[in-house]
Amino acid sequence: MLRDANISTVKLDCQLLSVETERGGAASWARSVSVLCEREPVTASVFIDASYDGEVMAAAGDVEYTSGREARDVQREPRRRVRPELGRSPRPARGERAGRGREAAPHRLCVSGANDRVPWPRPEGYDRRDFTLMQRALEADNGSASFFTSMPPARLPGLPLNISKFCLCCGVTVGATDQPNLNRGWANASWDRKQEIIADHTLGSFYYFANDPDVPPAVRKTFNQYGLCADEFEEFGHIPPQLYVRISNRLVGDYVMTQNNITSPRNKEDSIAVGDWSFDEHMTGKYAVPTGDGGFEVMLEGNFWPPIEPDGSNWYDVPFNIMLPKRGTGANLLVPVALPASAVTYSYYDVDSCFEHMNFDIHCDDVTPLISNHFPLIK
Repeated sequence: MLRDANISTVKLDCQLLSVETERGGAASWARSVSVLCEREPVTASVFIDASYDGEVMAAAGDVEYTSGREARDVQREPRRRVRPELGRSPRPARGERAGRGREAAPHRLCVSGANDRVPWPRPEGYDRRDFTLMQRALEADNGSASFFTSMPPARLPGLPLNISKFCLCCGVTVGATDQPNLNRGWANASWDRKQEIIADHTLGSFYYFANDPDVPPAVRKTFNQYGLCADEFEEFGHIPPQLYVRISNRLVGDYVMTQNNITSPRNKEDSIAVGDWSFDEHMTGKYAVPTGDGGFEVMLEGNFWPPIEPDGSNWYDVPFNIMLPKRGTGANLLVPVALPASAVTYSYYDVDSCFEHMNFDIHCDDVTPLISNHFPLIK
């Protein structure tokens, strides 16, 4: 695809520095972007912001966007609610206001059971007291760590059985690898702060289960049978450098996809891709809720994955205008990742295959007329 588009150079690690915009008549547009890996600002007729966080979109200045979950009355979606039992919490994430709670962002670790595996490293700043809740869960479950994540995790698909590689993901428990409170402030954090948040998501829990003397010997033995893959992400200490960012900033366009219109209509005239996944909201909050007897219990918020339609079907057309800022702003900007969708509906969209379809289809001949018709700057 790059060759067909006459693109000979792809540059990585190009941190966005700034966006210069212009306004003429009733519209504004991005004139240039400055990035760390280029000496001069980059100019273009159309900019495609395919970042997780909508970095160009957010830096443009007048392009409207949001982050986190909307206020309850914004979209009036059936699944736009929190668990009722959280009403007993002194600080519940009820969702009356925007910005409360985002889906947890774990590392999709590659785990190895091979002899050359890398033992779980002790993270910098490790403090065993951070894992008190996990220890209590261990003791409450009679010394079992089944609440955390299975060891081994799921096998990487397509690998021969003699290769002992596994993919770590997710979890719906007090001690899962999904930890929703660790990604607070991610969406608009500086580059340096994001690196700190990434570091906070590393492997302390695995190190704890494999090494702490309070952990039952059988659990320590199980966790020590696995570790990091020696031949993966070697330059980053065998840990993926990118968090699995499930949700961040989202564009607010004239069209916003919600639970109410995602399949109404299911076929869309300006369709450029097809999505096919259930709603898939991961943990968004973890709270200490008083039990009334002077104690507390942990309550989890989020976690639902029903089908889109009552008949169990999930597919829907993705329209071209879901990538467009509101009319009059960002007139030469396409946003195919941080696109305008409610937090509930984005949980359906944030699947790799849908990202791939959207970003691939932007470059297809069938989409070119839609882009040309929309952008007066390149007619």
